[in-house]
Amino acid sequence: PRFAVFISGFGKPVPLGLEVFPPPAPLPVPSLHVWGQADDHIPPWASEVLANFFVEPKTHAHAGGHFIPQKAADLNVIVDFVTAAGSVGTTGASKPGKAPKPNGGEAKPSPSPQKTAPPVASGRSPGITSASDELSAALRAFA
Repeated sequence: PRFAVFISGFGKPVPLGLEVFPPPAPLPVPSLHVWGQADDHIPPWASEVLANFFVEPKTHAHAGGHFIPQKAADLNVIVDFVTAAGSVGTTGASKPGKAPKPNGGEAKPSPSPQKTAPPVASGRSPGITSASDELSAALRAFA
């Protein structure tokens, strides 16, 4: 694979039936490991164990629980990683451009959870819709 993104991934406990786990050496695949600091299903240490199975893993902890982060700053981390890792090994016209960051600006650690704007007709707040659309566009660039 060109890269891997894990959200609330885990390296322990080990799934039954795997013959080659853990890997004998760190995997040379660019990887991003994202987890919630308040995740009550997959504890943060389990995601950190998984990250250690990769060469130079990138990690990001968001302030929430067991869900895909939806704040622009957290999504910017994912967009930046996918954009950078997805362009590695591509040349010429096939190399994608830099994806725009949701809601602009630099990615920063999320502050403690706050109340969000009420949902719009789509069921998502406007900021989430924009950031989600930008992430989808970045991922489609590598499909």
